[in-house]
Amino acid sequence: MIGEIVIGGIIGWVISYFLPCKETLYNIYSQLFKGITRATGIHNVIQKEIKKSTTSMGEALRIKEFENYTEIPEVGYSKEKMMELLKKYFEYDSKKIKTKHISGSFYAGNSERNEVIGEATKLFILSNPLHADNCPSVRKMEAEVIRMTANMLHGDENTRGMLTTGGTESIILSERAHYQNGIKNKGIAAEECEIIMSVNAHPAWLKGCELMHIKPIIISADKRNALDFEEVQKKINKNTILVVCSAPSYPHGVIDDIERIATYCKSVNVPVHVDACLGGFCEAWGEAAGFNVPIFDFRNEGVMSISCDTHKYGYAPKGSSVLIFRNEELRNLVFFKYPKWTGGLYCSPSIPGSRAGNNIAGAWASLLFTGKQGYIDATRGILTTSKNLKNELSKMSNIKILNDMEQDTPVVAFTTTDLNIYKVSDCMNKEFQWEFNTLQFPAAVHFCVTEKTIGCEKQFIEDLNKALDIIRKDPKNPKYNVWAPVYGMTSSLPDIDTLEDMVSQVIAQYCDVI
Repeated sequence: MIGEIVIGGIIGWVISYFLPCKETLYNIYSQLFKGITRATGIHNVIQKEIKKSTTSMGEALRIKEFENYTEIPEVGYSKEKMMELLKKYFEYDSKKIKTKHISGSFYAGNSERNEVIGEATKLFILSNPLHADNCPSVRKMEAEVIRMTANMLHGDENTRGMLTTGGTESIILSERAHYQNGIKNKGIAAEECEIIMSVNAHPAWLKGCELMHIKPIIISADKRNALDFEEVQKKINKNTILVVCSAPSYPHGVIDDIERIATYCKSVNVPVHVDACLGGFCEAWGEAAGFNVPIFDFRNEGVMSISCDTHKYGYAPKGSSVLIFRNEELRNLVFFKYPKWTGGLYCSPSIPGSRAGNNIAGAWASLLFTGKQGYIDATRGILTTSKNLKNELSKMSNIKILNDMEQDTPVVAFTTTDLNIYKVSDCMNKEFQWEFNTLQFPAAVHFCVTEKTIGCEKQFIEDLNKALDIIRKDPKNPKYNVWAPVYGMTSSLPDIDTLEDMVSQVIAQYCDVI
């Protein structure tokens, strides 16, 4: 079975790589592969293997040290018991976090700031900006977070925005605004709207396209792993409602050629959105910290909206992102209005109705406590570490850097030229407590430097060399087979339905296992 999958994958790769019309050929081959596997019974074998792997993964998720709670208790627990349980859960997670060098995920490394944010969220735990008349301070804090972020991104007095629950909501709301703009102001039919994005753009854009039935035009990356400008020029047409740029892209930490793309797009009246969800609150201070960061913000006239996560390098609590628009007219297209409801006039600025006021208070507290100098200092430490890591990795003969070496971003992306990078990554995790983010097409990993991992470069390189030696001596060691088999299957199986089913089963384990 594995042999047939591998052979099929090789044939598919050859077809898709060497012949023109790649997407059409891949779709034909995918359908052919699907038909053959179902006709021969191989599909059932594949499904059985997937079920076995995902069930095993689910078992690994179980926390056997804890009692399981599946029913609301007849009588509520005492405060003392609840605090004991919460502390037990917190310490279990904290132990894992403290002993690891984690890529991204936990961005804030200032304990005093975390204490201040903790107090802010505790004070406003029941606040809800939906009821602005009862929570006027929360409404004010939200407006101030938006204005501070807009000014950081070189907005002007016309710039407007909103606070969201995270990067995905910011992206989807940006899509909604540009979708409405295309329909109402440009006369584009709803079913014909198109968004141009790179193959490296965040999948949240595709989620929004699926929800709104927008056609995504996914184009290749150039040699820098950036959005290909020439391809953008070719793909723009009368139905294009938006071009998406990244600052930087999640996989490879590359900032697209935003100045060039935005200038061209402005000349043909197509708006540009800059997805700075990952690095916005770091890159915005890069120039002041003395680093080479391309201009990605509203100083580019063609940029009409920017998403920027406060809960990453803004060091705010999770569940906080800011979406900024160049003007009020575009921002207001996001709003949902229904004035004829029996419950009264209804209007919501974002996807949720009720929102957590304590997250707004936490973001506000983080910006004020950290201050410009605090952000500049943190950015200097992060980008220095990232730059040093890239320089050291570039000296290693069996490592290939996937970043643009001329740009300074917090993401360090690389692969190996002689070993399975996924096995190396698993070894780094199991033996040396380094947790990377796994990439594919090509197989690679990245490490996103945070405030918590500033100055890690020496230990990183030492441990990486040890991991490379371990895998080189025993490349088939099953101990380091956590992600290698999974990504091996995704690269060799051309049947998209089977791949989506596999991913769904993995997600289901995370949702269901107690």
